[in-house]
Amino acid sequence: MDNVLLGKVLKAMYKLSGKTLAQLSDETGLTVDNINNLFYARVQKPGYIGVSAFCRAAGFTSAELAAFLEAADELPPDADITERFVEYLREAEENPAAGA
Repeated sequence: MDNVLLGKVLKAMYKLSGKTLAQLSDETGLTVDNINNLFYARVQKPGYIGVSAFCRAAGFTSAELAAFLEAADELPPDADITERFVEYLREAEENPAAGA
């Protein structure tokens, strides 16, 4: 798994959630430092439970995350992940058979 891409997608989820880091911390049981470590790929083996809890608290599913990570394999390194994630979710909503 590409931890840098994972971190960028989690950070996009955070931005889109409209919640503060403190709120996400309270809802997930992860510390703000743990969340920031995920954002900046400072965790070598992110735990599924923590990542899953983060997705739920931010208003997304781990299935959406996994599907986007798979689809994002071809993205250029300088791609705006938040914009691409929103586009992906919109396309998945419009065409559920092709999305997450």
